[in-house]
Amino acid sequence: MGLEAIQDADIPLLVQEARKGHSIAFASLITRFSGRLFHFLLSMGLARQDAEDLLQDTLLKAYQNLDRYDGQYSFSTWLFTIGRRNAINHIRDRKKTKSMAGIDVAAKPAQTAYESDEIDSVWQSAAEILNEQQYSVLWLRYGEELPIRQIAEQMGLSEQNTRVILHRARAQLAEQMKTDDGGKKYADV
Repeated sequence: MGLEAIQDADIPLLVQEARKGHSIAFASLITRFSGRLFHFLLSMGLARQDAEDLLQDTLLKAYQNLDRYDGQYSFSTWLFTIGRRNAINHIRDRKKTKSMAGIDVAAKPAQTAYESDEIDSVWQSAAEILNEQQYSVLWLRYGEELPIRQIAEQMGLSEQNTRVILHRARAQLAEQMKTDDGGKKYADV
């Protein structure tokens, strides 16, 4: 079977082949996940250029650390975790730079019509408030619109545990957002 004919269910085979140094296998993984990963990074409130840079950085780190990937978990979860960590580090560095310089060096360029600043703000708040597992479950449910069953499979959790994590993440995010804005802006979250 050629690598071109591999289905999504065969992601572990692609990873195995990429570990052996087959560039076509890794290129196939990039093709399958780069679009979703890019939108995931944008959802964290990053400017388009920053998201593009972090996408490249994430893919490079994934390639360099393929030997560290644990096949019992979903490859996409592992990849998105790397991306999330890169984004969080970038956001923290950006905040430090802003506060040190006293100017807004990280101001977002004008966004396209489909990107809402309010939605970006919610996702960025979620990235800062929630732990990795909570954020990943929240993103997979609302960012990727996956059903609970599929999220549970990807995260290696039971469906019940996934529902509990999702509920707690929403409650924690809603509570924090109410207190951040005096309860006005996000009172209905």
